[in-house]
Amino acid sequence: MKSLPRYNDCFVCGKKNPIGLDVAWYVDTDRQTIKSEFVATKEHAGYRGVLHGGVISSIMDEGMGWACSYYANKMCVTGDLRLRFLRPALVGTNLLFIGKLIHDSGRYFEARGRLQDDAGRLYTVGQGKYYPISEEISKSLGAFFNYQDCRSRDYENCIYGALQDEYKN
Repeated sequence: MKSLPRYNDCFVCGKKNPIGLDVAWYVDTDRQTIKSEFVATKEHAGYRGVLHGGVISSIMDEGMGWACSYYANKMCVTGDLRLRFLRPALVGTNLLFIGKLIHDSGRYFEARGRLQDDAGRLYTVGQGKYYPISEEISKSLGAFFNYQDCRSRDYENCIYGALQDEYKN
């Protein structure tokens, strides 16, 4: 699997955000999915011992956003996010996110995602619409990504070409 770049200050993936989740994202090119793993601590709880739904929503949103951005070759922002919480996720549970681009309307992209544990039990499922941002803005954002953890710098897909040069350096 290939690592995706991170934005240091991001709440979900930022390595330098002191209150962030520090989630690393990976591309599974064989399955054409985006994946991550996350273990919640007590600081991420809503009720005692239960992962806060807002934290789950953030992970689901960013994962589906990456599925659209990576596989559509365009950086995207959230337009619509629909989630269904199936059971409480407990603090300390290893959670796996899996997301996939499912539709390209020509104007927006749709993705599906799920959050499950190691045994395959589903906790949250969702779908979202993501709208591409302009090439100009996309290129300007590329300068803020942290490419340090990326194992491969030769992605077949690059986001508007903005990240291509970064990966080839």
